[in-house]
Amino acid sequence: MVRLSVDIRASLVARAFHHAFTRPVVAIDGVETPAVWGRTRLPVEPGPYRLAVYFRYCGRRTARLGLGQSAFTADTAVPEPHATARLGPRNGSHFRVTVDTRTGGRQPEEPTG
Repeated sequence: MVRLSVDIRASLVARAFHHAFTRPVVAIDGVETPAVWGRTRLPVEPGPYRLAVYFRYCGRRTARLGLGQSAFTADTAVPEPHATARLGPRNGSHFRVTVDTRTGGRQPEEPTG
């Protein structure tokens, strides 16, 4: 079993709004899992996957706003691959999703300046 770690963040400009009024969702091969702003860990079996990250306004159940996607392959050689999902500052921004399956573990934080 592999535990995919997904670090989900909104831009500094829109962070307060998103933390108050939206909830992130992670979908692996179309299977949705409610997530949190920050770190979410999900178990996956080894193999290829399609990761999608998006958000919904609180109380909404079907919208997929800010959708960003990335393909990755889980491997037991890296027990905790790390994905980052960064949402841009504009209203129509999408998540930029990247997955590091080479080293696993925690990625360095992006500069905030």
